[in-house]
Amino acid sequence: MQRLIIKAAICAQEAKRLWIFFDEFNTTSSIELLKEITCERTLLGDSLPGNMVFLGACNPRRHRSNEKWMSFENNIGIKKDRYEMMKKLSDGKCLLYTVVPIPETMLEYIWDYGHLDQDTERVYIQTMLKTCPSLVKHEQLFNAFVPLVSQSQLFMRKIEDVSSVSLRDVTRFCRLYNWFHGSINIRSTNSSLPPLNVARRAAFAALFLCYYFRLPSVQFKYQYVDMLEESLTKSFSLVLMEKRFLIKQLEAEENELIDEMELPRGTAKNRALRENIFVLLVCIVNRIPVILCGKPGCSKTSAVQIVISNLNGKKSKKHI
Repeated sequence: MQRLIIKAAICAQEAKRLWIFFDEFNTTSSIELLKEITCERTLLGDSLPGNMVFLGACNPRRHRSNEKWMSFENNIGIKKDRYEMMKKLSDGKCLLYTVVPIPETMLEYIWDYGHLDQDTERVYIQTMLKTCPSLVKHEQLFNAFVPLVSQSQLFMRKIEDVSSVSLRDVTRFCRLYNWFHGSINIRSTNSSLPPLNVARRAAFAALFLCYYFRLPSVQFKYQYVDMLEESLTKSFSLVLMEKRFLIKQLEAEENELIDEMELPRGTAKNRALRENIFVLLVCIVNRIPVILCGKPGCSKTSAVQIVISNLNGKKSKKHI
């Protein structure tokens, strides 16, 4: 803070203001000090320069529902102590975010801007998807994926929480779409796939990686796929010959990437191993943080070892 005070003095000589932003300020135990700085404009009793302007953002204080909290152990295998869990629920400490109470003085300066409604978010999604040039070229496919991404956002909010997804997930979809589009083109140099097929494969692969793999149970995953296929039938006026054909398309995408890897002898390409390798590989290459959760024996360690052993840069035996 002393460094900022010196910087503010330099700005004052040029008749400029110094803007200071406190992000997630209600996650620190020093919130009383922040209250003194922002509301009383003093630091340990000493006045702060008048050209310092303070802004801040805080996390909401919302409780996680009992049902969602208790379902974690059964769905993803994370063991929690039942007694401690129920104690937190009964004491009202089961919060979505780790936050501290905001002093009443600061509450006078806080405005709740809420969140985007579904229609406004859809407009944002439509604009953001235009950063995928190869998707925009196919108008019908583009117009189909705008509602698919929008409905995926809504589905995640129903399953988890209103703040479980944001426009960051849409940005991630665009980023992964562009990567998958390039990757599929490299892998299909000999088969010369039509551009529409490449764009469709890349879009579904990005959609699954952003939303499908985050769902905590097979039941929710099936519900999500059914929702996608129902939307597709409306967009393309199709009669589906096979239910949940998108899952088979995902499996084909997983197998195509895994076939480019060297696996230890006797390794079974089961569903858990395929999904773990697929998610790990794509996230590592795109530098997206990822955490594998699951019960013992679901190929987490094996997937990590296989991916690491195959990512050897120029020394890799396969170009991809």
